[in-house]
Amino acid sequence: ESAGTIGSLNAAIVRRHLGLVFLLQGDLDGAMAKFDEAWEIYDASGATGTSDAADVLRYKGDVHAQRQDFDGAMELYKATARVYEENGHADVPDYADCLWRMARIRSYKGSFREASELLFQAMWIYRKAGADHSLEMASCLRLIGIVDFQQGDCQSALSWYREAWEVYTARDLEECPDAAALLKNLGGAYRKAGDLDKATEMLDQAWKVYEKAGATQSPAAASVIRHQGVILMIRGDLDDALVKLQLAHDTMRSSGTENSTENISVLLYLGELRFLQGDLVGALRECAEAWRICKEVKHEGSPDAAMILVALGRVQQLQGDFKQALENLKQASDLYRSAGKTRTDDYARALSVLATVYRSLNNYEMALGTYNQTWSIYDDIGMTHSFDAADVLRGWGTTFIKMGDFEFASAKLQASWEIHEQLGTTSSLQAASVLRQMGMIHKSKGDLDAASEKFRQAWAIHVDEDGHTEHSVEAAHLQSSMGDVELAKGQYQPAAKHFFEAWSIFRATHCERHPTAQRALRHLRDEALRAFSAFESEGWQFQLGDLANILGKLGLQVSSKDLEEIVRLAHLKSEAQCYEAFLEWVFTAPG
Repeated sequence: ESAGTIGSLNAAIVRRHLGLVFLLQGDLDGAMAKFDEAWEIYDASGATGTSDAADVLRYKGDVHAQRQDFDGAMELYKATARVYEENGHADVPDYADCLWRMARIRSYKGSFREASELLFQAMWIYRKAGADHSLEMASCLRLIGIVDFQQGDCQSALSWYREAWEVYTARDLEECPDAAALLKNLGGAYRKAGDLDKATEMLDQAWKVYEKAGATQSPAAASVIRHQGVILMIRGDLDDALVKLQLAHDTMRSSGTENSTENISVLLYLGELRFLQGDLVGALRECAEAWRICKEVKHEGSPDAAMILVALGRVQQLQGDFKQALENLKQASDLYRSAGKTRTDDYARALSVLATVYRSLNNYEMALGTYNQTWSIYDDIGMTHSFDAADVLRGWGTTFIKMGDFEFASAKLQASWEIHEQLGTTSSLQAASVLRQMGMIHKSKGDLDAASEKFRQAWAIHVDEDGHTEHSVEAAHLQSSMGDVELAKGQYQPAAKHFFEAWSIFRATHCERHPTAQRALRHLRDEALRAFSAFESEGWQFQLGDLANILGKLGLQVSSKDLEEIVRLAHLKSEAQCYEAFLEWVFTAPG
């Protein structure tokens, strides 16, 4: 500026590099402004066919890619490649840089074969040019790993990621932003493979790099936070997980990438967290926002849409809307198949939820077949010791319990528990569900004390240090199971308390239609009738003392004001009317 050369080609280079700094910090608007200024200089100087100008086009493409404008990004990458081709430089590393960027777009759109061809072409150029240890080669290796990861091959992805990491360590560049992005990929792959400690180590290291670079508000940093939140959720630390996932979502918004596929992932994990906490309305809200973004970026027919449909199906299954759940899950499966993603953990997860719906519909043959198919995918991609695999084994075992095959059920549940022990996730709600199913086997065999002990262990997972419990759907199922055991022992009052708690949670989570909820309600009504029959009086004209005794037998504590309201409701002509009025009060009175 002071020399009056602000419009020179040298100044254009400065602007280009300044834009790159903004890009690495996550300031997409600032980056694009500098790239546009640089391009105006090249255009005014008639230098748009130079390699420096091509660099600007490439970086502009990077901004479009981060904004999820993949078509715009691809056009800019193609324009960059043409500059090199027209100059006879289709065998230089800069040209290879364009190829792996185009491959990245192809992989986003599910064109994995085309992506792989472009990547191996780029790798060949780097090696021919002696650039085996260049940062660009590391980026290419990393992207090959990403493509394998997207296709479900975690072990192959880890192999490529480690090879890329060797480039950074050989050049003492472990603390550059690109290295942090690779560490994030390593963390994600280790998490999928079931090594949560190694995943946490990689992600923490990545975060330190972003902190040092002042890039904690970038989309890449948000992705690290998301992975950290998911690991906390897997370990059962739901409160801290919520903080992390909400921070990831806020970071995506502040970086201008709210309408991105990465944010869809954040929202779906937020939905899963709310699902685990029993907030099914909140889970559906997160799904709805994810679907809005999916439509915004025109991904309704993509694997992103399939993930949303799976999340919806899971909630609908718990709510007892099996028909709609089945429809959404079948549609999700079709989307995965059409995208060629049938060897991925995402497709396996869709099948696992589908198997659960089949079990809920008492179609055990279809459930077992679908669990078998799910497990073969995990076996194929090396994920048989992952957290998701443990949950498949639990569902598989539950199906065998329903069929009365307790030997196979025990084997599946024990295998699931062993995975939780290996992963250090025995405090998760999924692990509590395994214990509950083990208790159900004991109950079915008549060993009620052993069943009670398993249920007690499971319930301890639901209770935090302050004695508070999450109103999760799993907690409702567990309370119902505990009621079943007390009922089998002839302990009607404790049974009623458990069924009442189960029904209350089912209502609070909007799952009244679920068969277990309806069964708990039937047991509770049976106990209400038993209590009424014990205190029947002529004409059904109850006194406050009588009602207090009835409610006490059910384990319910009420105020005198509530009792007066019940008398008003119960001053009716028939036993049926009185009974209905009582139930109306039980299920509608505040508290």
